[in-house]
Amino acid sequence: MRRTEELPVALLAVLKTGAGYVPVDPDYPERRKRQMHDDSGAAIVLTGAEPLDGDAAAGDGAVRSAVLPENPAYVIYTSGSTGTPKGVTVPHRALTNFLHAMDEHITAAEGSVWLATTSVSFDIAGLELLWTLARGVTVVIQGEQRAAPRPAVDFSLFYFASAEGEQGPEPYRLLLEGAKFADEHGFAGVWTPERHFNPFGGLYPNPSVTSAAVAAVTRRIAVRAGSVVLPLQDPLRVAEEWAVVDGISGGRAEVSFASGWLADDFVLAPERHADRKRVLMEGMDTVRALWRGEKVERVNGAGATIEVASYPRPARGELPAWLTSSGDVATFEAAGRAGVNLLTHLLGQSLEELAEKVARYRAAWAEAGHPGRGRVALMVHTAVGSDAQAVRERARKPLVRLSAQARSGW
Repeated sequence: MRRTEELPVALLAVLKTGAGYVPVDPDYPERRKRQMHDDSGAAIVLTGAEPLDGDAAAGDGAVRSAVLPENPAYVIYTSGSTGTPKGVTVPHRALTNFLHAMDEHITAAEGSVWLATTSVSFDIAGLELLWTLARGVTVVIQGEQRAAPRPAVDFSLFYFASAEGEQGPEPYRLLLEGAKFADEHGFAGVWTPERHFNPFGGLYPNPSVTSAAVAAVTRRIAVRAGSVVLPLQDPLRVAEEWAVVDGISGGRAEVSFASGWLADDFVLAPERHADRKRVLMEGMDTVRALWRGEKVERVNGAGATIEVASYPRPARGELPAWLTSSGDVATFEAAGRAGVNLLTHLLGQSLEELAEKVARYRAAWAEAGHPGRGRVALMVHTAVGSDAQAVRERARKPLVRLSAQARSGW
């Protein structure tokens, strides 16, 4: 059902009859909707007024219910980012306890009005739609009016400067001044990579460090890793470091994960080089789980297996994740199956080849049943002189060059 006044009426009607409801977003892919219906065993599908054929029967509202505390109130399905979505059943007892617990924290003053913005596919909707109405609060439901149209392409800045030659006294001035300019002029994000033991990109060995600096001098722009080479890292440390970036930025951190490219980088973890793609996918799932507050099993210094969670907690409950691909179509499809965004470039692949790979990414995304369609970021490289004098000149005049590019429509 769409977000109209019929939605809370339907939820209350279901609960009053003693049944349990399964929220299904009409915009979900057909495969996901079928899977949720078949898995839940739902006998009735409630829809809005538009798609119904024929007349609807109306009762007098007198319904007797034999519902018990242990009976299901609703079933929420997971996002399915690591496989088939799974339904979590919430009984009436848990829902009732939650609503009563809210009385200790929220007081419904006479004449109170509540703007309900949360999807019924999340538990918090129970607070917005059920607690409010049961306490005499007027509920205003935010509809589904589309936001103002966005441009077809968002532009970001991606830093990959060489550390060759003299760096000068302020090697990161271009990064920080450029980030501030991008933040003030409508750019979407600032990306910094992870690079090791090579002058090209050598200014950026750890994107969490550079991103923390970017986060501290900006206010609205997304702060992105492009990329974290996950087989070289412990997922626990990645979750910790990027939670700090998320906290500094107020919830603007995003991470693209990569398997790694250069064998020399793997002096940091030589045993993982041969199996780096599998390690990447497993590690990405671990980071995302830690970000959500889940625990993972590890062996401590005494040889005991314990469960650990990562701290600090991030500002956002779900990490906006990307997968980096240098052109391997299998990675495009893996990103689609995992339900994460995709970061790629035009080195070694034509626009025609890229279009085909993006289509494969979209198909894998839809086949896995994820809502939406994912985002694709394309790195476009520029060539600049590498002599020390040119580097110093660029560092002295970053805003002039950026503003000229912005005025030309770039």
